[in-house]
Amino acid sequence: MPARVTPASPSVANRRREKAETKRKNDQLIEDALITFDTSGDKELDANELGPVLASLNGGELPSDAEVKWVLTLADRNKSNGLSANELREAIIIWKNHQEVQADVETVFKKFDTNNSGALNFAELKELLTTLNDGNPPADSEVQWVLERADILKDGEVDKPELTAAISLWYTKVEEQPKNNSANNDCCCIA
Repeated sequence: MPARVTPASPSVANRRREKAETKRKNDQLIEDALITFDTSGDKELDANELGPVLASLNGGELPSDAEVKWVLTLADRNKSNGLSANELREAIIIWKNHQEVQADVETVFKKFDTNNSGALNFAELKELLTTLNDGNPPADSEVQWVLERADILKDGEVDKPELTAAISLWYTKVEEQPKNNSANNDCCCIA
């Protein structure tokens, strides 16, 4: 006797419809963005074309050049210095996630950017990591490790968009600490 198929409950069907509608809207957003902002006509958005797209997702407020470059660097998988439709989809996700944590990042950034340069230098990053480490200063090699990996823009500092990555890397570094606790160990522990 064949198995009897039960129709999906209305709530499941509604959720699937909502997901499908969200995907359709996102696909339309990407298509519209390519049509509207791809002024070069190459079916990719470069940094100059990406800025207005990000602004349209940010209530019209233009992102900083560092933010645009950061999003472009993260989403540009084929390293063409432009974003295809699929890469733009990822860029939009990156930007929306960035926007969600921006208020917290802004507060932390203002506290540790003591020279008001708009970026955290080595010493300022070390102060931040010391705070995250319950007042225990990290080794310079640990600060350098975080800086090298978080500095996506390769300017030798941690800019606002890179701060979330720097904090995540710091906690990753602790989690990757070797099991032995020899005197030569260069990692610190957060208790």
